[in-house]
Amino acid sequence: MGLLNHDMKKDERPEMKHGADFVVEKQVKREDIVQNSEQVTYSTNVRVDNHVRNQLTALVNVGAAKNVRELEKKMISTAVDQLPNSDQSRFYQILRILEEKDMLSRK
Repeated sequence: MGLLNHDMKKDERPEMKHGADFVVEKQVKREDIVQNSEQVTYSTNVRVDNHVRNQLTALVNVGAAKNVRELEKKMISTAVDQLPNSDQSRFYQILRILEEKDMLSRK
């Protein structure tokens, strides 16, 4: 019991030393990791027949995109760009409503 010095006053006790002090070089904010907290992303399925699936796979294989998801994004972007301005604004309004619905249903 020689290691316990309960009878020593606080000023007489030896100072305990610990390892190196840690310094935070860059503080990470939530916004740095989570880009858009207003958007919810989850996997879903879109039903297509085997011919459409084969065409998508063939386009990916010839290098039109890295994968089917990227190819779908390119195809949607192209289709939206070809819409008249009034239809584009309707498209984005409907898309905003659907994204809000997804966000509310996943909370």
